[in-house]
Amino acid sequence: MANNHFSAEVRIELVVDGVAHELAGVGPTFFVSRHPIDIPACDAEIRMTVDGDAFVWPVRLPYGSIPGRRDTDITVRGEMRKR
Repeated sequence: MANNHFSAEVRIELVVDGVAHELAGVGPTFFVSRHPIDIPACDAEIRMTVDGDAFVWPVRLPYGSIPGRRDTDITVRGEMRKR
């Protein structure tokens, strides 16, 4: 019997002022940073690349991101779209 497992190559980043920060995960109201980041409250994009196809999701960090805390609250500013 053939083993037909497929694994997509996925990369998730938070992009703030053109600087990409690697994320470990994302949910509908938060993200989890792979490394500590210190960012003030701002507008940003979550960029997800799946097998070379890029998607962006405009978000707001209403309270910013604090280095000692891995999960950061976000609010949605628009629909995810393919770039």
